[in-house]
Amino acid sequence: METDVRATAPRYFWDTWADTVPVGNLYVVFLLLSLADLVATVRQVQATVITEGNPLALWALHVGGAVGITAYKVCLVGVILGALAVVDRTRPRLARVVLLAACILMGIIALRQLGIMSVFALLRH
Repeated sequence: METDVRATAPRYFWDTWADTVPVGNLYVVFLLLSLADLVATVRQVQATVITEGNPLALWALHVGGAVGITAYKVCLVGVILGALAVVDRTRPRLARVVLLAACILMGIIALRQLGIMSVFALLRH
C-alpha cells in the first residue's frame, strides 16, 4: 500500500509563522503595550480626562487609586500570560496566534490612549 507523502502548501499564514517567531518576543511586546496602557490610563484618570470603562478596574481605581488600578492591571496581565504559557505547552501555535491577537489589540488600545492624550493636550493650550 502506497501513501502520499507530498508536502502540502500551508493553508494559513500561521502554519509557518508560528514555528519561526520566538514566543518570548511576543510576551515582551505584550508587556510593553500593557505598560503603556497602564501609564496612559493612570495619567488620564488623574487628569480627569477619562474614566475607566471596565467595572472591575473602576472599582480598583476607586478603592486604591493609582496603586489599585496598577495592581489590577498587573494581576490581569499575569493571568493572561500565565494562561498562555499553559496553552503554549500543549498547543504552541494556538498560544502564539492568541498572543499575536492580544498584541494587536493592545496596540490598538495604546494608539487610542495616545490619541486621547494628544487631543487633551491640544485642548489645554
